[in-house]
Amino acid sequence: MPLILPARAPGPLIAHRGASASAPENTIVAYQLAADSGFPWIEVDTQITRDGHPVMMHDFTIDRTTTGKGHVCNLTLAELQAFDANTRFPEFGPQKVPTLEETIDCVLKNDLGLVLEIKPIWGSDIEHARAVAKVVEARWPRENDKLVISSFSSSCLIEMHRLLPWACLALAAEVVPSDPAAYMRMLGISAFHFNYGFALTQGFDGLLETGAHVAVATVNDPQTARTLLDKGVHGVMTDRVDLFGG
Repeated sequence: MPLILPARAPGPLIAHRGASASAPENTIVAYQLAADSGFPWIEVDTQITRDGHPVMMHDFTIDRTTTGKGHVCNLTLAELQAFDANTRFPEFGPQKVPTLEETIDCVLKNDLGLVLEIKPIWGSDIEHARAVAKVVEARWPRENDKLVISSFSSSCLIEMHRLLPWACLALAAEVVPSDPAAYMRMLGISAFHFNYGFALTQGFDGLLETGAHVAVATVNDPQTARTLLDKGVHGVMTDRVDLFGG
């Protein structure tokens, strides 16, 4: 099966966890602020609850970003959403941890592109992929190609490719892969997301030569972002909605 690339690659600016420098990360208000600020894409992170719901959370635990404590995988959705997901920005008031369904609804309402990162706690990779795939299959319109599903987990990506062969998949990595074509064949991916520091020092011409889409994270300096875009990256993830003075 040929690899599937979205007609519009993610970028050039992707709001990392939503407008996370100005609003509580991975919440609906952060996604809405990114959309209102003119961002074409957002990047979000998923964990799964004890009762199998994909929710938007970067960390394995809720300690850093909510008023609660504990691992996401040990909490039910109801238990998780009882905590306030806004601990830094009082102007937005209390916020709940959104579900993947709520996030997709927000994205579609605002005509955003979505970079959906699956961040499984180790040992739940396949189960996490299945939970996310079920929601995406039911909620995301197939004719809308502004969706990229990413993960650091190879087993997660393999299962996702089996379940959603129509979706664009990306390998999340720290360093620039030296043999990108091998990863593309093995995992069914068509994009790479990696650390911008390694992009600047290692270069990424080899990735671009494969035809893969390339995005980097997390860039909060405007000159660095311009340098990377000039070098050919398709998307730059940033916490700042004002990165280019917007």
